[in-house]
Amino acid sequence: MKGEQLLLNFTNYLDGHFSSLATLERFAFSHGMAASVKVAIWEAQLLEYAEPLAKASKGLSIGRIPLKRKNVLMQTGTLLSLRHSINLNTNLIDSDFYWEKQDLEPYYRMALKHFAVTGRRRMLNAQLDYCSEILKVVNDMQTHNREARLEWMIIYLIVIEVFFAIIDHFGFNLGPPHKVQIDNCEELVGSIKEAMQKQR
Repeated sequence: MKGEQLLLNFTNYLDGHFSSLATLERFAFSHGMAASVKVAIWEAQLLEYAEPLAKASKGLSIGRIPLKRKNVLMQTGTLLSLRHSINLNTNLIDSDFYWEKQDLEPYYRMALKHFAVTGRRRMLNAQLDYCSEILKVVNDMQTHNREARLEWMIIYLIVIEVFFAIIDHFGFNLGPPHKVQIDNCEELVGSIKEAMQKQR
């Protein structure tokens, strides 16, 4: 490989361009190129997933929790799925085909090295670690706030229980309020109208 060009020497084979070995060499190089394209797709997916997390980190910097618990769980699942694809579902990159075709593996490895596939995968994993760390911080803060609310609810219930226990102990009577009966409603309405006119 020279720059952005792939140079193949078919003069080493009797059938030249149509040789089966030459075809396998082209396959090995194209396999490496396909692996690079796959990594590029993962990079684009991570960029899309990481954009909301950038806003989340800005929200944390001013003391706000920018994501709801459901969103945190969804983002975590998405990142775990992407990490699974990068590290476990990698038949395109870590192929067993070259175990039986060891003479072709150098061409495949050459293409991987040219497109920096291994380094890009390593960078993707590092970025996934960073995104997972942000989600963990947000989730921990949400858990802490939820536990704090539950603690305050328990405290309020205890205070109410103590209040009624004191009332019961000292025998206070908290019956219904006394009803006030108004005998002359017209007189009351007239006095209210008079007061309103004075205010004007």
